[in-house]
Amino acid sequence: MKLAELLNGTLLGDAGIRVWKSRYGNYFYYKLSAKDKMSLLWYKKLFQKFGINCYISQDNKISETSALGFYMNKYSFLLNLREKWYSKINGKTIKLVPSDLRLTPKTLLFWYLGDGCLVRRKKDKNRVPPIVLATNCFSKRI
Repeated sequence: MKLAELLNGTLLGDAGIRVWKSRYGNYFYYKLSAKDKMSLLWYKKLFQKFGINCYISQDNKISETSALGFYMNKYSFLLNLREKWYSKINGKTIKLVPSDLRLTPKTLLFWYLGDGCLVRRKKDKNRVPPIVLATNCFSKRI
């Protein structure tokens, strides 16, 4: 597995990269939220295999979600990810799927784990349920 597959797959899902501006420069922060804390512990182990130290914290008390995160500035090879995945359009920063994104089986796996589902219809005679990958929040690149 490659780090790009893990990052791109989770960014296709609900993960995001935030920017905090300070007088010392911009800080880039990767964040992946989930209701299942055990899944975040699994992701944490995967990131640690690439030498990325991340932590898990409570994200939202009401929805009972946790978040895995790490500051990307510690890892210079990750700094171009924000530029690759986000563009400013009409003064607003929008997350866009990179035009050079390569969909590998592992990238699709991480996308499915983060933002996919199996659709099971009780009255459907097809015994193989379709896999659905959420794309409803994607913006069209102009």
